[in-house]
Amino acid sequence: MIAVGLHLSQIDEADELLTNDPLALLIGMVLDQQIPLERAFAAPSELVERLGWPLDPGELAVFDPDELGAIFSRQPVLHRFPGSMAKRVQSLCRSLTSPAPSPAARSGTTRRR
Repeated sequence: MIAVGLHLSQIDEADELLTNDPLALLIGMVLDQQIPLERAFAAPSELVERLGWPLDPGELAVFDPDELGAIFSRQPVLHRFPGSMAKRVQSLCRSLTSPAPSPAARSGTTRRR
C-alpha cells in the first residue's frame, strides 16, 4: 500500500502534522483566507511550536482568548488578521467539543402531535 500524505505547506514537518492530525487540517482550512495557502497550512505547526503541546480541541476551546490572540500575534504572525483568526480557531474548537444538540433543540421547536 502506498502512503499518501498532504503537501499543502511545502514544509515537511507542517505537512506531516496536516496528514496525521485532523484538527491541524481544520485549523489550516479556517486560516486559508486572504493569505497564501502555504502560509495558512503551515500555521498549525507553528501554533503547536508556540503552545509547546500538541493541538487539542478541548484545551484550545477553554484557552484564555487574550493569550491565544497574543500567541497568534507573535512575530511572525500566524495570519494577516491574528486576533480574529485566533477567535475563529477557538470557536472551531468549541464547536468540536460541545455536545451535539438534540434534534428538537436544533429545530428550535418541539414537534406537537
